[in-house]
This record gives sequence, structure tokens and C-alpha cells, in this order.
Amino acid sequence: MVSFSPYKLSAGLAKATGIHRVFGSRVSKPAPISPRSSPSRRAATWLPTPRSNPSPTGALISPESSRKIKEEDIDELSNDYEPLDNDVFEEDEVLQIIRGDMEERVIGQRRVIGHGAEASNLSPAAGDELSGDELNYDFDNEYDEDDDDSITEMASVVLGGAVGIDYEDQLLDSIEEDDEDETESEFDSDEGDDVEEPDYSWPVDEKTDEGYKETLTDVPGYDNWPVQMQRLHKLMSLKGKHPLMPLSWARDLVDNPVWPDLFAPQDSDKAVLLHNNSSQFRATKALRALFELQGRIRGYRAIRRPDLTGRTIERELRRYMKWAWKDAGLDRHDLEMNIRILRYNANAAPSSVAQDVNRRLKSWAKEYRRNNRERGIRHYPRVLYAFAIIQHTVSILTIDARERSPNPIVFDDYDFSVVQGWLDSGLGVAIPINYAREALVAYRDHFGEVQGEASDDPDA
Repeated sequence: MVSFSPYKLSAGLAKATGIHRVFGSRVSKPAPISPRSSPSRRAATWLPTPRSNPSPTGALISPESSRKIKEEDIDELSNDYEPLDNDVFEEDEVLQIIRGDMEERVIGQRRVIGHGAEASNLSPAAGDELSGDELNYDFDNEYDEDDDDSITEMASVVLGGAVGIDYEDQLLDSIEEDDEDETESEFDSDEGDDVEEPDYSWPVDEKTDEGYKETLTDVPGYDNWPVQMQRLHKLMSLKGKHPLMPLSWARDLVDNPVWPDLFAPQDSDKAVLLHNNSSQFRATKALRALFELQGRIRGYRAIRRPDLTGRTIERELRRYMKWAWKDAGLDRHDLEMNIRILRYNANAAPSSVAQDVNRRLKSWAKEYRRNNRERGIRHYPRVLYAFAIIQHTVSILTIDARERSPNPIVFDDYDFSVVQGWLDSGLGVAIPINYAREALVAYRDHFGEVQGEASDDPDA
């Protein structure tokens, strides 16, 4: 059986969504003497000669051979999954998206992946719950994944089952039929942008700042991005170069050797993105769970249980989201959620996954606009955030819900099986979750409060 590489997924995903991946920097444990200087990083390429333009963002991705899932991993799954009927995805539909007008919107030397990929169907997920006491990695009883239906529904859209695909196809059809009801004024006005969302970027040294600005010339459409996406891009591209956490968190993370530069200076009162509004203990415990996730994923692969990796990552992301929402008191507001998780099975073809992610995010943006309009809400966060999970790889995407025909943008992807990648991958998923949270906090006064369904104590 042909082995599967999750990085073919992100390459095909980026191509299908019309833009290549936008990488962030990689952070890791500092060297004993001094922090290592990150070599140039650019969008990974499958062509012979990589780009050499200066960039402040980490090292090049290693070759495919060092990252692809072992063939026996897929063999282990072969008896667990069965394909759906062959009419879910059509080959010509996939190729139409991938071979469309994408050339001028691709960053640098794009990886030539997916043009000849055979379209296949997503396969039904093999069980939604982990079993066995050793797999019940409880964050907290009060944060169990099933105790809050609204958060669970917000944070989880597990794809691959026939029910999910049928539902989404119906949703797409209904939204496409309603397109004529959306007027141009709903897209041309400043509706949804009346609230100034906080800027958590910090100043960096002049050389790093110049290098970062130079890389922006290779990002198609960057100047037309909403400011929220531009700020997130900078936060993720320069993570490891500026503070992200308050200094008081350092003592709680003593067992996790985090770079000192990631903590705010003691004499600074500037806000940092990762912060707590209630219990600091719960905040750092939630973050440590993300840091320790990399070790757990490597353990599952070591014992030949790759089928547990995607579900485990999804569950921990949901738990972290639940903490973030409760810590900010968002569970007391009737919000239209701006973040989702999409999880796919490992034997789904990259072309079919790319097309499905593309369609689902576009339909979600339409649904998001329509739901807010029907509720009479004129001001709401315009950017939506999504995680696409396939086995141990997570891709982070955004989409501008205020555009009539938005294209999802793949900001970065993370391999949770990489040795010493715990800090990079942990922060890589924590940043967009907290950024999405702060967007909702800025707009929450425009949403009604939930009566009698949420505790007044954010620590409860």
C-alpha cells in the first residue's frame, strides 16, 4: 500500500484554497549557552532548488522521506476504515479547483502536488471516543468534553462519516440557493468592523522587522487582508521573537523549558495574547496539556496506534477552547462561534480533503453571515478560524467572512510527532485559539446573554 504523507495534504490544501501555506517561525528549547538563531524559512518546496530570500522565520521543512507516515501505520488502519460510495467526490470537480486560476496567487515555488492525485472519498471515522483508562487523559471533571453541548458543537465538526457529508452537502445547496438574498451593501459596508480588536503584537529588533516586512512581498493579497488576519500572521510568523505570556506564568511552567523571551518583561504593562482572566493555575494547566500533547502523539505512534492521534489532538484542542471560552466568560453569551475543527481520516486522498475543506469553510462563512443577519446582529468578528486535522498533522486556516467569495488561507501546519516540537506546535495552536477568543470578547456586548445556562463563576 502506498504510504501517506500529511504534508501532501497541506500542499494540496493550499493549492485548492488558492494560496500557499503562510509559515510561522519555529520555536524550541533554547541552546545551553545562548538562544539559537533560526535559519531562513520559506514555503517548503518539492522543486530541486529552494528559495534563498531572507526570512525571519525558522528552518526549512525536512524532506518528505523524514516526515511521511510509515506504511505499516496505514496497514494498521486498513481494517478499521471503509470507503463511502464513489459518488461523493468527482475527479473533474477536484481538478477544476486545483487547476483553476491559482498560479498568480501562489507564494514562491509551490510544491507540485495533487495535479494527478486520484480523488477518493473520506472514510467514516472509527469511533468517536477513546477507550481504556490509560486513554482517559482528563483535563478536569468540569471541563469534560461532554458537559457543555454548546462548546462541543462549536469546537468539533468531525468529518468523514456519511452523516456529516450528507448534512454538509444539503447545507451547501441551501446556502447557494440563498445567495441572491445577500445584497452588495452587506459586503461593501463596514458592518462588523465597528469594534477595534486588541493588537497583541510587540516590537522586535530592527533586523527581524525588516526581514519580516520583506517576506510580505511574497504573500499574495496581503494588503487586502483584514487587519485581524494581518496581525495574526505577524504573531505566528514572529512567535519566539516577542513575549506571548505574562511573567507570572513562568513559575507554573517550570517543568516546560520555555524560552525566557516568550514571557513579558517584569516592568511592562503591555498586554500579551496568552493571558488569564480568572484562575492562572487553570490557564497554565490548559497550556501545559498542549505542550505535552506532542509526547502523547509520539507514544501512540510508537505502540502502533496512529488511529488515536487525530482524535486525541482534536479532543485536546476542544478542551483548550473550552478553558479559553470559560476563562473569558464567553459561555455566558449567545455567540456565533468563529472557530471550528475539521478532522479527517488518514486514508483520504489529499485532493478530496483539500476540496472538502475549501467547500466547508466557504459554506461556513455564508452560514455565519446569514445567522448573524437573521438574529439582527450587525457587528461581529469578520475572520473565521479552522483547524484541519489528519492523524498527527494540524493545518491552521482562516477565512474572511465579510467577502462575497472568500478564499481560505492556510497559515501554517504542525506535525505533533516531531521530536522536540512540543513548544512550537503547542504555541502554534494556542495562538489562533486565543486570538479568536479575544475577537469574540471585543464583540460580546453585541450578543445576548445566556439565561440560566452558564455559571457566574468562570472557575466553576
